[in-house]
Amino acid sequence: MENPAKAETVPVVGRRALHTRCIEMTGYERDDGLYEVEGRLRDTKTTLFKTGDGSTLNPGEPIHQMWIRLVYDEQMLVHDIFSGTEFAPYAECANAPAALQKLRGLSMKAGWSQEIRLRLGGALGCTHLAQMLQPMATTAFQTLSRIRLSKPSPLDPSGRPYKIDSCWTFSAGGDVVKQRWPQFARSE
Repeated sequence: MENPAKAETVPVVGRRALHTRCIEMTGYERDDGLYEVEGRLRDTKTTLFKTGDGSTLNPGEPIHQMWIRLVYDEQMLVHDIFSGTEFAPYAECANAPAALQKLRGLSMKAGWSQEIRLRLGGALGCTHLAQMLQPMATTAFQTLSRIRLSKPSPLDPSGRPYKIDSCWTFSAGGDVVKQRWPQFARSE
C-alpha cells in the first residue's frame, strides 16, 4: 500500500546539505543454518572538515565508516559478532569494536536495548556502533519473517495473539485485527 505523503510533496525552505549519514542493514541466511545481519554506517560532510586529531577531510571523505556483522539463530540468540572501524576521527576509535564481544550469547529480544546500554554505554564502547545495534535487531527479526509467517501467530496465556496492540496497524480496534482475528477485535 502506497502512502500519499512523500518527502518531495512537502514544501522546503531553501537549504544546503552539510552532513550525510548512511546506514545500511542487510539480513542473510547462511548455509550452516544460522543467519547474519550486517550493518554499515558512513558519515560524510559537504565541506572541509577538521577531525579530532587535527587532520583535514575533503568533502565526501568519510568521517566515520564502520560495520558490524551479527551471527544469530532462529531464536535471535547471538552466536558471534564481528566489527570494524575503517574510518574515524581519532585513532583510538579503531579499538572500540572489540567491546562488542560482550554481546555474544545474548538474545535480540526484550531487554536487548538495555543490555546494549549496560555493556557498551558511555566509555564502555563506541556510541556509533552501539546505536547501530537496535535497528540491527529489527533487521534480524525481519530476516526471519519467512519462518515466522509459516507458523501460527504466537499467543499469550489467554490465547490472544501477541501481535495485537503491538503497533498502530495491529490495534485491536483496527481493520487488520478485525480481518485476521475478529474474535479479539474491539469497536473504537
